[in-house]
Amino acid sequence: MRQQSIGPHVLEFIDEDVLAFRQRGLVVAVEAAELVQLMHLRQPEHPGTTLLVDYTQSSSVEAAARKLIIDGAKEQPYPVVFLGTSFPMRVLMMLMLNAARLGGVTYPFYFAKTEDEAQTWARREASLWAQRSAPASKTG
Repeated sequence: MRQQSIGPHVLEFIDEDVLAFRQRGLVVAVEAAELVQLMHLRQPEHPGTTLLVDYTQSSSVEAAARKLIIDGAKEQPYPVVFLGTSFPMRVLMMLMLNAARLGGVTYPFYFAKTEDEAQTWARREASLWAQRSAPASKTG
């Protein structure tokens, strides 16, 4: 499995369309910007790109990093599954995701309890998202 470091964190390429961001400590703005840029660069070639965010070894994201991630997902939405989030973190994320939805941006998200559950959801959503994102075929 291919991996890439983003600061102390690890980005795993689980398969063609599923990437796992394994947090190792606090996520700061420069790391968030790198993650968002990578997601945006992948999307044209892999429209089903889905992100699994693993909070099992960290649950800290600085405010500026959260804003960059949310703004990036508003610009180019993609499905995201969260693994290992605490109850307070889920509440905070639901507030942010609902704010994005009220701003007119919707994308699938899910809170998983296990790695298997997270990967199963991510693979299914990657396939569905790719179908929704595919350009309409021209006939005539």
